[in-house]
Amino acid sequence: MKVSKLSFVTLALFCLVSSSLAVGDDSHVESEIKRLVTSGPNREAPPVASTAYISNDFEIKRRVPTGPDPIQSPLASGVYASSSFDVKRRVPSGPDPIQSPLASGVYALSSFDVKRRVPSGPDPIQSPLASGVYASSSFDVKRRVPSGPDPIQSPLASGVYASSSFDVKRRVPSGPDPIQSPLASGVYASSSFDVKRRVPSGPDPIQSPLASGVYASSSFDVKRRVPSGPDPIQSPLASGVYASSSFDVKRRVPSGPDPIQSPLASGVYASSSFDVKRRVPSGPDPIQSPLASGVYASSSFDVKRRVPSGPDPIQSPLASGVYASSSFDVKRRVPSGPDPIQSPLASGVYASSSFDVKRRVPSGPDPIQSPLASGVYASSSFDVKRRVPSGPDPIQSPLASGVYASSSFDVKRRVPSGPDPIQSPLASSVYASSSFNLKSNRPKS
Repeated sequence: MKVSKLSFVTLALFCLVSSSLAVGDDSHVESEIKRLVTSGPNREAPPVASTAYISNDFEIKRRVPTGPDPIQSPLASGVYASSSFDVKRRVPSGPDPIQSPLASGVYALSSFDVKRRVPSGPDPIQSPLASGVYASSSFDVKRRVPSGPDPIQSPLASGVYASSSFDVKRRVPSGPDPIQSPLASGVYASSSFDVKRRVPSGPDPIQSPLASGVYASSSFDVKRRVPSGPDPIQSPLASGVYASSSFDVKRRVPSGPDPIQSPLASGVYASSSFDVKRRVPSGPDPIQSPLASGVYASSSFDVKRRVPSGPDPIQSPLASGVYASSSFDVKRRVPSGPDPIQSPLASGVYASSSFDVKRRVPSGPDPIQSPLASGVYASSSFDVKRRVPSGPDPIQSPLASGVYASSSFDVKRRVPSGPDPIQSPLASSVYASSSFNLKSNRPKS
């Protein structure tokens, strides 16, 4: 009975959409779909309350119990503990795909984020750090699939992919710094490499991801922990000593033999960027109290700089000079209290807030020496995430739900050029746009 009822409802919806599209009455189709879906039976135990959407992005993550690797064992691993899929698709107007997100017909594109943990063994990436054994590796596989049957049912059953990227991270036992000691540190405990390669279209490269021949580019994400000591970045926060620093080093390598075999094989690079994060002991807010919060426990800075082509700047990454831009990533935890962001959710109290502040600095002397040395810049964006206690949905029930346990918001604003709004980032003015990224946990109905 359930199967026949499902078939009848599906057929009725299909006929309704087809006939309405034939006469071009889009508004009638939209209203009828909303009426039928909200009043009709749930076809597949919906994960959210039923309604109808014209278009949306969906992020689906699932944990898979241990078993044989379903992605054709690209690392010849035997078993892994979990896998997650990041599925985003744009769906034309029609029945709510949330109720049966995989029961659709055709998608225009889909991307997969596959990460797996592999037990320790010989380094399958040809030992770029001459390490012997490592404990884990993860792959970030994204592919674009042309429209057709839902590839989620057989994600590797396609034919040809145009590109693939791999995110390879490995832990290396402590030893001499193989990156020519840019911080003059002697020994460090770990290093990770972020290797991404573009592969021309052809047979699925996941089956043989390192099957030669020539790659056009490669990037490395190198992070190292440094024992506490004087701040080697010229004390941008006038702090005396800090416990760690990490560098995000990415280089572009011209096409040729796979540079993974000799990733540090000198030469000349056109650019390099550094990701510097440091923890500062609690005290007055050194960022001029943008939240008027008094005291906080930590702050981190994401500093990226572009270096003109020449000798490998990794040998002297801070060798002065001039560069064209810098960006700062400032995140801070604020004790609970009235919402300092002008109550965009009209909530009363929340426990934490974080700000992602990026600014563009015109070329000139290295602004790392005085990263807040005023000036003027053209834009700033804020990444605000907050947890809201369960209760009525404060976002006007976009899913017609009743109660949810948590929600996070990704708020970004563009600010016209003028005095540095970091000194008073909430001193209003006018913002051109704001976007919200809503995620909620809802109990199953």
